[in-house]
Amino acid sequence: MHNITTVADGTAISSQDVEELLSEALLTAIAARAGFVTSKPSLDRKGVDLTVEGAGGYCPKIDVQLKASVGLTIANGTIKYSLKKRNYELLRRPTQTPRMLVLMRLPKLKGAWLSASTRLLSIRHCAYWMCLEGMPPSKNSATVTISIPTKNLLTVKALNDLMKRSESGSLL
Repeated sequence: MHNITTVADGTAISSQDVEELLSEALLTAIAARAGFVTSKPSLDRKGVDLTVEGAGGYCPKIDVQLKASVGLTIANGTIKYSLKKRNYELLRRPTQTPRMLVLMRLPKLKGAWLSASTRLLSIRHCAYWMCLEGMPPSKNSATVTISIPTKNLLTVKALNDLMKRSESGSLL
């Protein structure tokens, strides 16, 4: 069940919805700054939330599954994240368009997730990426815990590098 927040104008949105929208906004902003466009499939049948596309050359493209979580723990240079088995399986198999997981790390306090003023627009904290292509099938029934290296910080430079790699059909 979603935790619904009702705001002054009468709209209702869950915390999970806000997390999802902030992760889309963050990836879209990074992609725009890097010179790429994003698009959203009309239906989520393949575990793809956004596609990042470029032009020229081989027209690089990456399909992205977005996740967001509050209070992620970083230990020994990695973040442990529990991913639904279905999502894990969709991300690990080879596809024509490379796929990656983007995990947004949000502060525990909702009020710190986003701030806007005349001087600054800030979405906190950050996001990490992980390519699961080639990972072994899971024998788990519900979830698979993955380890995302903190060096996989999603930045403009990192996305540019990933898009260059995608031209070969893989992010590995």
